[in-house]
Amino acid sequence: MIGGSRPILTALVAIAVLLSGSGCDRGPRNFGVVEPGVLYRSGQLTPSAFERLLTDHGIKTVVSLRPLRDEAEKSDAHEETICQSRGIKFVRIPPRETGAEPGGSPLEPVAREFLAVMADPANHPVYVHCTAGRDRTGTVCAVYRVDHDGWSPEQAVAEMRTFGFDPDKDAAAGAYTRYILSYRRRAEPSR
Repeated sequence: MIGGSRPILTALVAIAVLLSGSGCDRGPRNFGVVEPGVLYRSGQLTPSAFERLLTDHGIKTVVSLRPLRDEAEKSDAHEETICQSRGIKFVRIPPRETGAEPGGSPLEPVAREFLAVMADPANHPVYVHCTAGRDRTGTVCAVYRVDHDGWSPEQAVAEMRTFGFDPDKDAAAGAYTRYILSYRRRAEPSR
């Protein structure tokens, strides 16, 4: 009987390990280091995970790609307060409905604002996020990769996929993909 209970005990231990890491605070979802000491990314974090990330990476600037007002339970309103108390710059770049120019992509002004933040080394390291850390965050990181690292748009979209971006999931995802694939570097790569 004791030998037969070993698989059950093993299964119970495995379940306990899985459940112990299943809370909201298990770590940043879609977290990634785009460039150490310069740019970090993820999805929306709980307040305690957000504070840990700020401390662990010495973040100087937080860029939220979330709308100013959002559902209360998904809000990132705590971030601005935490940043203010720590002397960290907080920048909100909300999604746009239309492009900066007639017929332009609504992603263009967001990308332009994000690149302006990244252009100032005094802002580094920067942490950027949206809700899930896939679509909007992936797009601005892709633009950074093309501009800063000299990546091709195809390489940048491939990296977006590693963070859960699905270019075929809906019309918005298709628009993100088209924007990145048509994006052209504005500056010489830094490397």
